[in-house]
Amino acid sequence: HTAAVTLRVVAPWFNTRRTIVADAWFGSHKLAYLLRDKELFCVMNVKNCSKRFPKTILLGEAKQRGDQATKKVTIVGGHTVFGSVHRDKKPMCLVHTAGHSDRGPPRQRSWGKYKIGKMVFYCGRL
Repeated sequence: HTAAVTLRVVAPWFNTRRTIVADAWFGSHKLAYLLRDKELFCVMNVKNCSKRFPKTILLGEAKQRGDQATKKVTIVGGHTVFGSVHRDKKPMCLVHTAGHSDRGPPRQRSWGKYKIGKMVFYCGRL
């Protein structure tokens, strides 16, 4: 049902080769394939990691905070999407249609305190 709704929402961008970023409410292998079939790319969180998602294998490769692992996943009909895990405090499972997932430069998080008038904001920055 959420796949059908998502396809209706993004219909104006079919065949434009844009990237759709979605949270776990929408993320699934089925939607990743359907978007790819419409010439759209995607990066989506996967909440419960469906049975076709190689969660156990990826978690075995990404054991420490900051580790990541990516695997090709063949879904029904022989179509290929990618499954990834990034370890932070909790593992984040992703499904995407990108051809690779290269590691970027290392980042160090720091916290800042920003004051605007009487309001104080505490937020992380890279």
